[in-house]
Amino acid sequence: MARSRPNSSSWLRRFVAGDIKRAYRKKNPNDANAHERFQEMAEAYEVLIDPESREAYDLYGTDAAGGLDGMGLDPEDLFAQMFGMGFGGPKGPSARGPRRGGKRKGETSTIPYDVTLEDLYNGKSAHFNVEKGVICGACKGFGGRPNTKPKTCGKCDGKGITTIQRSAGRGQVAVSQVICPDCSGEGLRFKEKDRCKKCKGEKTVKEKKRLEIFVEKGMSDKQKIVLHGEGDQEPGAEAGDLVFVLKQTAHPNFERSGSDLHTTVHITLSEALLGFSRILITHLDGRGIHVDSEPGRIVRSGDTIVVRGEGMPVHKRGDEKGNLFISFEVDMPSGEWLKGLDVKSLEELLPPKKPDVTPRPAIVDEVAYEKADLADFGEDDEDSEHWTDDEEEGEGDTVPILYACDPTLVVTCTASRSTIRMLTALSLLAVLVCTAARAAPDRVATHLIHFGPQGVNLWNLNRRVSDHVQPPSLAQSVFDNSTPGPHPASTPLDRKYPARFFRQPLDHFNPNISHSFAQRYWVDDRFYRPGGPVFVLDGGETSGAHRLPFLDHGILARLSNATGGLSVVLEHRYYGEIVAQSNGIYKINRLSWGLPRCSVPGESIPVQNFTTDSLRWLTNEQALEDSARFMREFSHPSIDRNLSALATPWIYYGGSYAGARAAHMRVLYPDLVFGAIASSAVTHAAIDYSDYFEVIRQTNDETCVAHIQSAVEAIDKLLDIPLLSRPLKSLFGLQDLEHDDDFVAVLTEPLGTVQETNWDPAEGTDDWERFCEVISSGGAGTTIGLVRVPAEVVNYANWIRKEVVPRCSDGKTIEECFGTWDDTKFQDTSQTSSWRAWTFQVCTQWGYFMPAPADPEQPSLLSRRITLDYTAKICKQAFPRGRHFSIPNWPKVEDVNRLGDFGLKADRLAFVDGSHDPWLAATPHSWHAPQRKDSVVRPFKLIRTGVHHWDENGLVEVWKEPGFIKRIHREEVDFVIRWLREGGFEA
Repeated sequence: MARSRPNSSSWLRRFVAGDIKRAYRKKNPNDANAHERFQEMAEAYEVLIDPESREAYDLYGTDAAGGLDGMGLDPEDLFAQMFGMGFGGPKGPSARGPRRGGKRKGETSTIPYDVTLEDLYNGKSAHFNVEKGVICGACKGFGGRPNTKPKTCGKCDGKGITTIQRSAGRGQVAVSQVICPDCSGEGLRFKEKDRCKKCKGEKTVKEKKRLEIFVEKGMSDKQKIVLHGEGDQEPGAEAGDLVFVLKQTAHPNFERSGSDLHTTVHITLSEALLGFSRILITHLDGRGIHVDSEPGRIVRSGDTIVVRGEGMPVHKRGDEKGNLFISFEVDMPSGEWLKGLDVKSLEELLPPKKPDVTPRPAIVDEVAYEKADLADFGEDDEDSEHWTDDEEEGEGDTVPILYACDPTLVVTCTASRSTIRMLTALSLLAVLVCTAARAAPDRVATHLIHFGPQGVNLWNLNRRVSDHVQPPSLAQSVFDNSTPGPHPASTPLDRKYPARFFRQPLDHFNPNISHSFAQRYWVDDRFYRPGGPVFVLDGGETSGAHRLPFLDHGILARLSNATGGLSVVLEHRYYGEIVAQSNGIYKINRLSWGLPRCSVPGESIPVQNFTTDSLRWLTNEQALEDSARFMREFSHPSIDRNLSALATPWIYYGGSYAGARAAHMRVLYPDLVFGAIASSAVTHAAIDYSDYFEVIRQTNDETCVAHIQSAVEAIDKLLDIPLLSRPLKSLFGLQDLEHDDDFVAVLTEPLGTVQETNWDPAEGTDDWERFCEVISSGGAGTTIGLVRVPAEVVNYANWIRKEVVPRCSDGKTIEECFGTWDDTKFQDTSQTSSWRAWTFQVCTQWGYFMPAPADPEQPSLLSRRITLDYTAKICKQAFPRGRHFSIPNWPKVEDVNRLGDFGLKADRLAFVDGSHDPWLAATPHSWHAPQRKDSVVRPFKLIRTGVHHWDENGLVEVWKEPGFIKRIHREEVDFVIRWLREGGFEA
């Protein structure tokens, strides 16, 4: 039956968008006719809002205008027009939601495609038969036969979602919401007799199409080939894209890094000694590569040569190619080869054998041996389970124990009586503290702190427990060069580079404060030659032990090896390691003992707690003077030369915060710091550093970024409707989180993983790449009530629910884990709350709070609910006024910026940054900074696609480093050598 049409002018006056919005919100849920009335209002609004359809309606009625019943109106489209909720966003790739100025776009389909290294070298074309959905030609995407109308779905009552029940174990039943299977989430469906005979009411049909893609020369693993408009079609939407993601299969002979190739060639002992002239390899295009070895040069296993221009083609650069690196392995002859030879004559030709070790040991045993496999090494290491006292005992006894590393210090430990008896019997009490495992050094990235109180929550949830042990040695003189022996729980680098300690005053500027502490440092003298320089790496805002890889095979090793230098890692005050002061497991000689509450001073930590008063000596000025005093008085027991900065050139290296310190040291202490390399140096302090996310937005994968922006915009608009807040949070597994700002702050977690990426997978994580794959994986989305939630929001929710929420364990509630409005949870002042150290510096001098952009027109990767006040409230929560100190209302960033800010510069001061580093906008390479040129005396380097101080780490097998890392290391070595030579020093 046709409806009588209302007076259009009166309807238009009464039901403008705001009136319909209010009418919907006031709809009585108990009224059985409310839904039908709302559908009528929706149809009227849709028809009357468009001038052409309104004219057709006035002349011919509902059928001519194509009302709600005739055009399959998407509930989200209705809400987008009434509420301004275009969830896909004008720039986003969402397949859901209307787009201002054009059709919405369908889902992007992603297909992985395996390619060989030969394919990427030579290029290829491939044909595919693809089955995709296309608009039904019979019903034109309507879904029903002519002159029929869809009816309200009986299963979901028009809501598009329904509930299912499933067993949750132990007699419990879990109830969850799913898209209605009968109407596919649309709320409307045709009767079977009214459905289109061709598409069966689905509106689309499957169709096969033959497609061709071209893999171009030089393309790389995970690169995307996009076929625009070849994805599934949907009624009322632009066809989505079809994306092929290249997946390079492992090659048996070649390894690729960027545009360079590496292969290993086996040669005989004869070739190693006498040379060779032969075809060494068959290249990826089938060509043979012939090499003549250098006459008179002996080739050793591990030696590497480079053939310029024989690497991978550079994508879209014509005939340009990278380099081919060839490493050699010398195959020793078999035992059969020796048979029939005159061994004595051969021995005369070969270099002489080595003599016995000197001095000769007093006792010498003749031993038998057998062939072994190194894989069997340590197989009998049956580390016992944690030993626990099976007696019913109380708190235990308190006993004084001499601190074995410093006999003048007595430490009090509380332990069970049986444990004390056992340790006494084993004569272990005297070494108890030296072998007690410390609280795990915090490897969690400090950038989370800048996300405000939620960042602290995430930091705490991310902490990893470690049984790493490094014995401290508290020096009683200025330098204590004793090297306590390693213990079973230490790491290989700990054993290779034992920690040393230097006595520093707590306060360099107040002579009335006599307290001092032991600052920890490590030395590498492998490459030192008399007259060589000293390189010092600033540990920055983390344990110095984390910097040992850079000492062993990173930037310090590169510089020292090239210049005959000595390298030092210097730990920053307040950022050392602490001995656990609460119940825990302590390893002693492969046994584990339950020893509670042993208290030992921490390394490089000058105070007993992290209260507001105790942290007042954690300032840029005090830490800079620590470094200066160390450099003035440094000595090393195995080198009989004056190594202090007053007699030897010192070059200071730092990354990030430590990079700014390196630059500050060069300009404030030019008499001590001969040169400095400041990597990712944040020389500009800022209260509002929303630019962190702007760098991410501008430099990362466009598809991923667009999906994040679209998801965040949709989430903010959904939260504007109070009734939708809890259902939205439930998608993310956070339905019990009370405050909306806390909820959206949890969603910043994956954004922080950008900074954790590294060219070396062992040094960084792939979390950002995995997150982008998840949020861009497509899908059908879901609905909350009548509002459709786009796929990118659902995908975002899947990440948070699977990767973040499970970290909330140990019986804690969601509010306890992720809530931020209880100040007491941020007021644990023990040293185990080591997040307090950097947060204190943030709140007092450095700033870098990270809210959404203040400009509402600027695109944002995080919710507009994350304000500057929200991110900065941690300062007042964590640091209440003390007796002697109180934090400022806002950080005194001018204390940092007056040292040079963006324009900080000096001769022999190098800046090295990464173009994709979220901290780029706070460095001299920022778009806010004045432009400058690169020169030898003032190097100014930018690592293309680099992230956070990517030049700091390296590989033991140097030839395996990517070309752009080898290049920046070579450039750093070159300008340092020039500095030294021009300064009159040997290099």
